[in-house]
Amino acid sequence: GVKLLAQWLHAMVVLRHDTLRAQAGLQGGAGRAAKLQSGVSALLIQVTATLRNLGASAGHRDEFVRHHVVRELLDVAPQWLEDAELQLNISRVLSKLSLVPACREELLAQPDFHDTALQLMRRHQDDRPLLVRWLFVLGSVTAVSEDVRVAIAATPDALRFLVELFERSVDAFIQEDDGPASGSSGSSGSSGSRVPSRGEAFERRVP
Repeated sequence: GVKLLAQWLHAMVVLRHDTLRAQAGLQGGAGRAAKLQSGVSALLIQVTATLRNLGASAGHRDEFVRHHVVRELLDVAPQWLEDAELQLNISRVLSKLSLVPACREELLAQPDFHDTALQLMRRHQDDRPLLVRWLFVLGSVTAVSEDVRVAIAATPDALRFLVELFERSVDAFIQEDDGPASGSSGSSGSSGSRVPSRGEAFERRVP
């Protein structure tokens, strides 16, 4: 279950640190380390995809809190910065968990959380699904924490980066809106239709 997956995340971070330390003292270690890390990355993609599916179920939320999945994911993310598929999976899990008050508190408890978020968004700024999810996480956290708002504002170039990101997103949205108009049939819901929650609306909008 969630406990085992959280333990896997922790073990993979420990393995990466051990591999990097051993690599320096071994002849040909770089090649072997790269091969090992490729396998670890593939495993992490599957683990985080499974966590994403489990995170969609309210019945597993207590387990995510109990086994500190948020903390484990934030330990994994900086170690595999270049792996776009893994980072997208991590952002998918965190975007769901950021709506859970106890998980949001754990996000707030991680001192480097906002630095990790900004670093990933800069590194993958052309990856729209990843960007939107990390911005969703930041929005969930900054809505309740003055400390995080101040920390982001105090980070060099952070506000300029976020404003530029906003401007590019608006431009892209306008260009999409200028395309052919979609048919109106079925677009207006019935008067009795349920209004989607914030999380549901987000999931429908972003692939």
